[in-house]
Amino acid sequence: MGKKNKRVMAINLNDLGGKEEHLMAHKCLRDDGRYHIDWEYWANHIDKKQVWEQVKEYIKNKAPDILFIQEMLISEYESIDFIGELRQMGYSHVEESIPKEGNCSITVGFYKGKSPEYIPSPGDYRNNRSVVCKYGKMLLVGSHFPSESDEVFLGHMREFVEGNLGKDLLLIGDLNANNPSRGNKKTVNHLLEEGAVDLWTDAGNDAYTPTEAR
Repeated sequence: MGKKNKRVMAINLNDLGGKEEHLMAHKCLRDDGRYHIDWEYWANHIDKKQVWEQVKEYIKNKAPDILFIQEMLISEYESIDFIGELRQMGYSHVEESIPKEGNCSITVGFYKGKSPEYIPSPGDYRNNRSVVCKYGKMLLVGSHFPSESDEVFLGHMREFVEGNLGKDLLLIGDLNANNPSRGNKKTVNHLLEEGAVDLWTDAGNDAYTPTEAR
């Protein structure tokens, strides 16, 4: 009996803000001189129900076996139990991808069936940006590249991917790699030069055709 193919999907939820709202627009300067997210405002003044129902329907239709969600909302203020509702849809989550406490917008890994083996994020840096796990012989990396092209983060990602190019590895997610002058796109181009394959263009799609479903 042949092995069943696994469908892997990544989706950026934009913290359930829909097309108009973005979490980063709701931050304020505190006494410590740093900007902090107003999580309570985001929970109580941004209606997420309609967007969440659309997202769930989208996931049901695509039926991935492994799902990486970027900008996944984890907050004590929210009335919707996003993790619980995904569990009702048959998805378990990679427990190590969720902090034990605090409010955050992170990348979370979900799966159906057998639990994958969790691997710490490359460089142990900005861990909530990537979820790395091993599923059988395949390394799966669900990642959200920072829009500001964090060079330290990108360096760790380049080193990790390059070190595993001889293996079955899939890097998937929101790579924010649409600007050739920025570090994110340069990193992707570098990996392609080193032997990685862009599965989107390799399947005959145009490099400038968006893959997103808004």
